[in-house]
Amino acid sequence: MFIYRIRFDLACKFKVEHVDFYVKNYLQRIVATGCFSSYALEMDVNKNTVVISKYCKNMDIYQKYVQSYESDIMQSVDNVIGDALLKSEKTFTKVLLANSNW
Repeated sequence: MFIYRIRFDLACKFKVEHVDFYVKNYLQRIVATGCFSSYALEMDVNKNTVVISKYCKNMDIYQKYVQSYESDIMQSVDNVIGDALLKSEKTFTKVLLANSNW
């Protein structure tokens, strides 16, 4: 299992259109790719951050997402959020599942 996490820091206070975009557009497009088994959305309105964690089964699926979908989806972030986006930060983590008997 791999976790692909992206954090968006906004330069301004959240607006309704920002929340609508992440919930109604961005996440719907992520789900539609079929590359991720689940996702989590965290919004901190006090810090103006959005963190989206996406879970995929293996590296091949992640590579498919990067090659086929990521550029277009990230362009949609730029088109909607635009100047409000201060920075984005991506992390990719392999999850090692421990034996539940430990």
